[in-house]
Amino acid sequence: MPPFDSNPFTAVLILHGLLAGVDVLLNHELLARLPYRSSAAREELLHAVREAMFAFLFLGLAWWTWHGAFAWLPTALLAAEVLISAYDTKIEGDTRTLPTPERILHVFLFINLGALIVLLGQQAGDWHALPTELAPARYGWAGWLLSALGIAAAAWTVRDGCAWLRLRNRPADAP
Repeated sequence: MPPFDSNPFTAVLILHGLLAGVDVLLNHELLARLPYRSSAAREELLHAVREAMFAFLFLGLAWWTWHGAFAWLPTALLAAEVLISAYDTKIEGDTRTLPTPERILHVFLFINLGALIVLLGQQAGDWHALPTELAPARYGWAGWLLSALGIAAAAWTVRDGCAWLRLRNRPADAP
């Protein structure tokens, strides 16, 4: 089977992971220093939930195709991501001024998320027509890259979850 199974969904998913990684490292850690700002507690919780969902998506889609009723799970996770992103955008706007690189990168992430939703919608339609099972997928190096992205997302889930636990009861940041 060729890389990406002749389907651009895997490539767009990898691109999303790479863009999100840059956003987390550059914008959340280096520029905004979110894990150290008590005003970012809710944002850190949303990020931890999002990262857990993407860890599941990256790892789950790296090695399996989700047939039948299972096709609804990745679809539901991307639908939840839209809601989380919308709420995260509101929280960010209410609590801080986003640096220019973060605003620009969020545009690319939202565009890519739209592409992911369209491509997964097409894929899920095909998968839903099959008998319910998790079927092995072989994407070669792309599967390994998705696995690495999944492990990184899982690690950042813990990082942001711990930051939320530490920040949630702290008094607000000084102006």
